[in-house]
Amino acid sequence: MPWFGMDIGGTLCKLVYFEPKDITRDEAAAEVETLKNIRRYLTKNSAYGKTGHRDTHLQ
Repeated sequence: MPWFGMDIGGTLCKLVYFEPKDITRDEAAAEVETLKNIRRYLTKNSAYGKTGHRDTHLQ
């Protein structure tokens, strides 16, 4: 399962998404839809809510 980390500061919020590559085939098969949805949400949006945005140039 992927891991998330979040740092909320005064003016910035940083979200880190880590997807392990050393999972077994069984684990990967069981989580494939969940991972697709998470990855799609994080990479296809450049705005989150009303005020959050992703700095695509920092990827």
